[in-house]
Amino acid sequence: MFISTAAKAEAERAISTGKTVSRTEKIFMKKARLRIERRRYGNFL
Repeated sequence: MFISTAAKAEAERAISTGKTVSRTEKIFMKKARLRIERRRYGNFL
């Protein structure tokens, strides 16, 4: 479970902005979770 430096910088930028953090973070986490599960389980799911 690694996070690329670009994604980390983007998340920090969103947090420093502060307005749409929760929504952006939800979308970010959802995408990251999908990516991780796809890598972990292959094409079974």
